[in-house]
Amino acid sequence: MNSNKPLNDILTYDVLKELREEKFTLSEIAKKLSCSEVCVSKYLKRYNLVKKHKKYLTHEQLDKVLTFEYLQTVHLIKTIQQIGDEVGCDKRSVEYRLKKLNLSIKDSRKNIATGSKNGFWRGGRHLCEGEWQIWVGKNTYRAEHTVIIETIIKRKLFRDELVHHLNGNHMDNSEDNLCVLKVGEHSHYHNVMRRDNVDISKHKLSDVLDFLYPGISKEFKMYAELTRIGIVRSEG
Repeated sequence: MNSNKPLNDILTYDVLKELREEKFTLSEIAKKLSCSEVCVSKYLKRYNLVKKHKKYLTHEQLDKVLTFEYLQTVHLIKTIQQIGDEVGCDKRSVEYRLKKLNLSIKDSRKNIATGSKNGFWRGGRHLCEGEWQIWVGKNTYRAEHTVIIETIIKRKLFRDELVHHLNGNHMDNSEDNLCVLKVGEHSHYHNVMRRDNVDISKHKLSDVLDFLYPGISKEFKMYAELTRIGIVRSEG
């Protein structure tokens, strides 16, 4: 997709910052932009966009947090990584204390019901870093807005696409508030709106299209409203 473009045009600060804010991982960014992870990592460091390491708890603090009373319940419904992220430690620290207390995630989760059959089920929808995540099966959650838009367009998002919330509210996943935009154009749109201090809370898809594609036809606007795809792709 980007084979004919220099890396400086692909891995721009605005694009990488936007993807970081959208919580994409290093490998996901590399796939979206058709670049190697090494190149993405290099440019993230260049732009100072590398995630800061978490401050982990000390052994004494962990002994007070990872108690038997806490782990005997949580180890039935969460993975080692999830427990570590929740309390602020690495996987090895959780594994060590589970073994010390004779609590094994592998053994205890073997026959545990998942989804709505599990006693800890809370509807399969929860907030994560300001966005709704929904259960899609096999112990997997996905961003609700992505699932909704992929259902509408009847395909997976392409690598250079993402979901845009028209009114700027990432918790509003109503269909008429979502559309598909190209990563670079989405970044450009938000940068200009922030620079000019524009209130986008009342913006419609037509407003975004008028900004990205000045002089766009009414026919395409109607097509975009129906498909929720706000992208004009040049032939070839």
